[in-house]
Amino acid sequence: EKTFQLITQVSGRAGRGDEGGLVVLQTYQPEAYPVTMAARADYLGFFEQEMMVRQAMAYPPRGDLLAIVLSGTQEAELIKNIQFVAQLLRELSSRYANITVMGPSACLISRIKGYFRQQIIIKGQLTQDFAMACKDLVYEAVRGKDIRVSLDANPMNLV
Repeated sequence: EKTFQLITQVSGRAGRGDEGGLVVLQTYQPEAYPVTMAARADYLGFFEQEMMVRQAMAYPPRGDLLAIVLSGTQEAELIKNIQFVAQLLRELSSRYANITVMGPSACLISRIKGYFRQQIIIKGQLTQDFAMACKDLVYEAVRGKDIRVSLDANPMNLV
C-alpha cells in the first residue's frame, strides 16, 4: 500500500501544468502488483488485489493485528523477558481459534536512544476481551522490571 501510495504521489507531481511529465522508477521488483498498478494508475485494481491479499493473510481490515513492543537498556534481559512473554501469549492464544503469535524478533529499528527494542505480533480475529487479556498478561509479566511496554492495535506501521 505504501509503495502504491508513494509512486502515485510522485507521479502525480511530475505532470503538473501545461507540460507533461516523465516518471522513471528504479526497482528490484518491477513486476510487483503495487508497482505495475501504480504505473497504470489502476486504483480499483490495486484495491481489489490488496484486499485479496489481506483476506488471505488475515490482515486489517480482514483481520486484526496487535503489536507488542518491549524496550529496555539491557539487551540480554530484554530478550529473556520477551521470550517469556511470548510463551505466555502462546499459552493464552491456544484457547482461541485462528490466532497466531509471531515472534519475538528485533524491531525494524532495534535500538533508539540507548533502548533495545523487541516485538511480538499477534494476528487473527482479535476480540476486545482477548486484547485486554494480552495487555494484562504483558504488564504483569514485566511488573517491577526496567522494561517499557507499548501495545498498538492494528498499527499503521510495524516498527
